[in-house]
Amino acid sequence: MFERFTDRARRSLVLAQEESRTRGHREIDVGHLLLGALEAHRIPAVGAERLAALRRAAEESLTGQRRQRRGRAGYIPFTAAVQTALARTGQIAADQGRTSIMVADVLLAVLEQPPLPALIEREGLDLPAVAGEIPAPLKESMPDDTAHGQDADEPIVVPRPVPGHRGGGRFFGRRS
Repeated sequence: MFERFTDRARRSLVLAQEESRTRGHREIDVGHLLLGALEAHRIPAVGAERLAALRRAAEESLTGQRRQRRGRAGYIPFTAAVQTALARTGQIAADQGRTSIMVADVLLAVLEQPPLPALIEREGLDLPAVAGEIPAPLKESMPDDTAHGQDADEPIVVPRPVPGHRGGGRFFGRRS
């Protein structure tokens, strides 16, 4: 499934995993995914106040989540709600006539997952209005490189070696 995700959509998953790991949580939940997608997407249309309200809703959804005794460097599983959201991303992309899954699709799918709709409304935001502000890329306006895992507005970045780093990192932030 992840082969259909653009680089930025994959980055949102990596950021969600990092959020979960940093907090010592046992699973990646919808709040982690929302925080990761917001960071990866950088929605230009959503104002700073709305963005802050979305972040507060994500943070609130994570309160009370069970913590691990020690930090784990390996795999952190997705909750059922995140699995549902990720499955929904393909449908959102298909509805727009695309095969690639973009970070906007991840955002739209995660915003549907409980408890986020109630928490977002509690923050005083209108969920349909927020969802409407997430830019939906039109099939006609997408450059060819989106089919190869690159978002339309994302520059191609050539990685440089980091001094003192031995490499060997794995997909989704696993450490070797």
